[in-house]
Amino acid sequence: MLNPRLMCLRHIHYTTRKTPDQHRHPFFQVCYVLEGRGCVLLNGGRHELVPGDVHVYHPEWSHDIWTSSEKGLGTLDLRFLCDDLPEAQIPSFLRSHTEPILNLLHAIEYEGRNRLPGWQEMAHAYLVQLVTHLIRCFPANTTASSIPQKALKIMQASLPNGISISELAELLHISPTHFSNLFKGTFGKAPQQYLTELKLEYVKHKLLTQPNMRIRELSAACGWRDQRHFRELFKTYTGRTPSEFRSLYQDGSWEHYTVESYLLFDPSLPMYWISVSSSPGGNSAE
Repeated sequence: MLNPRLMCLRHIHYTTRKTPDQHRHPFFQVCYVLEGRGCVLLNGGRHELVPGDVHVYHPEWSHDIWTSSEKGLGTLDLRFLCDDLPEAQIPSFLRSHTEPILNLLHAIEYEGRNRLPGWQEMAHAYLVQLVTHLIRCFPANTTASSIPQKALKIMQASLPNGISISELAELLHISPTHFSNLFKGTFGKAPQQYLTELKLEYVKHKLLTQPNMRIRELSAACGWRDQRHFRELFKTYTGRTPSEFRSLYQDGSWEHYTVESYLLFDPSLPMYWISVSSSPGGNSAE
């Protein structure tokens, strides 16, 4: 039987663009996009966000979110612990059947704000419904659904040079076509595109943290020998050439501020995150 524990529910408004600082934490986080447009970097793969989208951060998965429009990005964000919930049973990204999730988030919020008799029990009951709904949105074949997660870990371990899709499929004992279909069904994009984005995020991080590293050496380390192709690919992804990107952000101007309000359900449950992009292994209070 599921026994999730509520931690926090937050309304967040992201107000400025930024270079993402990937981080991870030991709890689940369900994020519903209410308004505006933005991007989420989930395990190194970039996804565009529009109202109605839901993305789930699993414990220890690297992620970050930011706005991509001047009007900002508004989200409703729920955090909870669930020790008896296998990772493979919850989808990471949803674009349909999300209205019930919003209704349950609002129900949890109502209980937390009004704190009527039995509010904690009611909020917990709504959370169990929400988690059950997420599980039902995921494929019943957990063996098949775990393949993309395994592939993702292999991709990340293969950086900076990467790994071919055929080699990846062979390691997973599956045909390349079937693997591609499973991966796209889970993450919403083809594995080759996801791997390319992982490598480009790696490049972005190195450009910011190693200012003396030559761009040509960095691109070669990631498997791009053709400098012109690399520059065009990077500019398509970021809107700037590698040198422009480094010059623009070298003074730390990518840092941003958000406006948020939150409800704390259980102050005894600690919330913290570990930065992946800027200071691997460092703890920060959230």
